[in-house]
Amino acid sequence: MGMYALMIGLGASLGIWRIYQTAPMEQRDEYVNNGLLVQFFILIGSRLGYVFLRWDFYREVPAKVFQFYDGGLSLWGAVFGGLLGFFVVLVISERQVFQITDALVPMLTPLAIFGWLASWQVGLAYGAVTSDGLWWGFPMLDEAGMYQSRFPVQLMAAFSTLIPLAWLEIRQPFAGVMGMQASAGLIFFSAITILFTLQRADPGFFWGRFRPELWTSLLLLIIGLCGFVFIAVREYRRG
Repeated sequence: MGMYALMIGLGASLGIWRIYQTAPMEQRDEYVNNGLLVQFFILIGSRLGYVFLRWDFYREVPAKVFQFYDGGLSLWGAVFGGLLGFFVVLVISERQVFQITDALVPMLTPLAIFGWLASWQVGLAYGAVTSDGLWWGFPMLDEAGMYQSRFPVQLMAAFSTLIPLAWLEIRQPFAGVMGMQASAGLIFFSAITILFTLQRADPGFFWGRFRPELWTSLLLLIIGLCGFVFIAVREYRRG
């Protein structure tokens, strides 16, 4: 199935493992099942988003729509699929919104990191072209099938994602404040994604002046900031 699928599978598996490790003993099975359901929606959404943007190609070869293991997942589709899965979990669960978000946010770190690594290792032409021979340049394929030395944007994004989100989980600065950990995680993740999406030089579909990935990252940033403010006000009123 290829290295791309292996990377995505590792990220998804480690995400479920993180949920299992961080969930209370008596709620582990429930939260693991919720995580698997959200991941299912993420996979379907990310594939449908990719197919939607390239429908001119896939309508000619509809059988390839389901060959996601060869690459072809979109961040914006994954975000909307994940949000849909989250609301499905809320409907079938008897728990509060912030209980679910805090339970599922540990899944975000490995999914994001291995998502960046999966895109990087397939040799997509992301990042500005550098002069040949510079140490930060990586040989990557462009759309013409030619190798160019490019700045490793995705590899740097993976490491940049690891540092703040791992710190957030290890230090747990908001322990005991329901929902604050998840809101902070969304803010970190969205800020990093916006930063490195702006540095991607690959041609692609644009909505307005920006790629769909940037618009959806802005949406997640707004959700995270709103959650952070709401929880801070709630805790202030409680005294």
